[in-house]
Amino acid sequence: MPELPEVETICRTLAPMLVGSAFARAELVWPGCVANGSASDFEVLLAGSLCTGISRRGKYLLIALDHSRWLGVHLRMTGRFTMMDGGADRDSHLRAVLHLKDGRELHFIDQRKFGRLALAIGVEGLRHFLRRLGPEPVIDDAGTSHLEPGHDGDGGGPGFEQVANPDFMTSASLAARFSGRRAPIKSLLLDQKSVAGLGNIYVDEALFRACIHPLRSAGSLGAAEIGNLCQAIHDALAQGIENRGTTLSDYRDALGESGSNQTKLLVFRRNGKPCPVCGTDIIRLRVSARGTHVCPRCQVDPTDLSAPLNPTKPTRTR
Repeated sequence: MPELPEVETICRTLAPMLVGSAFARAELVWPGCVANGSASDFEVLLAGSLCTGISRRGKYLLIALDHSRWLGVHLRMTGRFTMMDGGADRDSHLRAVLHLKDGRELHFIDQRKFGRLALAIGVEGLRHFLRRLGPEPVIDDAGTSHLEPGHDGDGGGPGFEQVANPDFMTSASLAARFSGRRAPIKSLLLDQKSVAGLGNIYVDEALFRACIHPLRSAGSLGAAEIGNLCQAIHDALAQGIENRGTTLSDYRDALGESGSNQTKLLVFRRNGKPCPVCGTDIIRLRVSARGTHVCPRCQVDPTDLSAPLNPTKPTRTR
C-alpha cells in the first residue's frame, strides 16, 4: 500500500504534468471507484475544471481545482496514476481515465479495486473529507520540514494548507495520544487518527530505529522513548521520500518509475537476515493481524524476561 513517502512522490512527479491543465471529461471505466455521490455527478463536476495545485494529506492525494473544489484520491493497496498520450494502450486494471483538454489522459490504475476518487466541494467539504486524519508527521520538533514547497498553480483560490489546517506531529502530541493506552504501540501508529500517513513499512522501520518492540503498550513509553520514536518516524519517512518511495510490488510514481527505498530498509521484509546493528537474525511476527519485522535483541520483547535490558540503539541511517 502506498504510504506517505509514496504518495508524496506521486504528488511531486504528477504536479509538473498536471498543474495548469484543464480536464475535458472523466471516463469511469469502473464507476465503483467513485467514493461519494454518483458517477454521473462526478463526471459533470470534473468536466471543464482547471487543476490549480496538488497537495498531500496523510495517504491522500489532493488535486486542487478551480471554484474551490478538490479531487481527493486514496490509492489504498494498488492504486496509481500514470499520465499517458491520448489513445495509448490501456492497462487491464484501468479504472478511470481523466481526459485533459490538451489530449493527454491521466489513467487511474488499480488492480485490487480498493482505491477511491472523491470530489470535495468548498472548504468545509475538504475539511469533512479529511476529518478522521491525525497530525502530519513531516515537521519535526525542531521545526524542520521534510517536504518541498507546495505544488500550487495560479488563480486557484485558497490553497490546501490554508483550508485543511493540519496539526503536525510532535513528541507532545504522541505523548497525549499514548497516555493511558494499553494497546500495542504498533496498533496506535497504524491508526490514522494517531498519525496520518504511516503504514506497515514505515511503522516497522521507525520502531526499529527507536529500539521499541511493536508489542509494547503505548502507555508504557517514557518521555525519552517517545522523543526517540518521534525522531525515528521523521527519519524513516524522510529516507523514504529521498528515495522516491518503496516499491515492493505495484507502486510506481506518476512517471511510471519505481522507488528505491526497498534497498535501504533496515528490518521490513528482512526476516532471517542479520540486523544491520547487532547481527541478530531479524524475525517476523504478527501484531494486529499485520506481518511485523523485529530485531529481537535491539527491540526488547516486553513479555521476554530473559531479554537484555540495554539493547543496542540503531544509528540514524539516512
